[in-house]
Amino acid sequence: MEKGVVALYASLYLSSGVCLNDRSSDRPAEKTDAAGYALSCEEHQADAVLVYDLSTTDEEHELSIGALRRMTAAVDLPILGGGNIPRLEDVKKLLYAGCRAVFLNYAKKSNRELTREASMRFGREKLMAWLPQGTVPEPEEAELLSGILTDAATAVLAAEAFPELSVIVTNHSCTGDGRGDNRS
Repeated sequence: MEKGVVALYASLYLSSGVCLNDRSSDRPAEKTDAAGYALSCEEHQADAVLVYDLSTTDEEHELSIGALRRMTAAVDLPILGGGNIPRLEDVKKLLYAGCRAVFLNYAKKSNRELTREASMRFGREKLMAWLPQGTVPEPEEAELLSGILTDAATAVLAAEAFPELSVIVTNHSCTGDGRGDNRS
C-alpha cells in the first residue's frame, strides 16, 4: 500500500470454511459463503479483505483454506490471510490458496520466531504482523515484513518507528483474551 493512502479493508472470520458473525461467536453469518462475501466486498469497492481463520483443528483449517481458494478465484481483490498458523507449512498453504500476504499474530512468540523463516522463503512482501496493543516489532523483525495490522494507538508508534512499512489500522483487538486473538 502506498504511504499516506487510506484504504478500506473488509474483515471476515472463518471457521471450518464458514463465515461467522464475529470472532467470539460460533454463530454463522447471514451469508455463510466466503466467495460471495468477497464478491460483495469487491462490489462495494473494498481495497482488500482480511480473513481471520478461527479454526482449532487441522480438519477445520483445511475447510477454511478451501474457502480462501474460492474467494481468491472469485475476485481480484487482495485477500490477506491469518489465523491458525503454527508452522511454515501453514504460511505456504495460505499463499498457495491465493492470499496476497499472510499476517502473523505477534502476541504469540512462536509467530515472531516464524517471521524470519517465512520471510526468507516467501519474501517480505508476503508477510505482515498483527500487533497486540502497544507492541512494536524489533528492528530486525520489521526488516522481514511488508506491513503491520494493528489498533489506532499502536499504528502511530509503528508508523513512527518504521516509516517504510505499510500500517493497516484494524478495529480488532489482539490482546489474547478473546476467541481468535491468539490463532494467527
